[in-house]
Amino acid sequence: MKKFVYLIPFLIVAAVCVYTSILFMKAEYIAGWKHYVAVALVAVNAVFYCFNRRVAVLMTGVVLFAATFDLVELYAETNTVSMRIFGWSTPDIEWKSLLVLLLWGGLNLDYFIEWRLDVKEAKGRDRV
Repeated sequence: MKKFVYLIPFLIVAAVCVYTSILFMKAEYIAGWKHYVAVALVAVNAVFYCFNRRVAVLMTGVVLFAATFDLVELYAETNTVSMRIFGWSTPDIEWKSLLVLLLWGGLNLDYFIEWRLDVKEAKGRDRV
């Protein structure tokens, strides 16, 4: 089970994209260009999971980061939040994508540490 923990955020994103696409096909909502880009990125990410896990995990984070800051839209209805602080406004943040991004970071923290240690070990072997 621990071996496939890194898949949980991707499966959530893929399920949301499939559900959103079904809503668009049923003509309940009208899809925008951000939705099409999100579906394309998730499809490319699924292909990466077949060949290169490291790139796929990082791309899942990139998709979630883009969805968090409303660059792509995973959901049919997006609820963004922004604040004004001393006259400066913060970027729009989509809270559901932010929660999945935090889940992605928490579940993959061990993998990130292992990758960093692998890089340090490879550099150490190159110097010897």
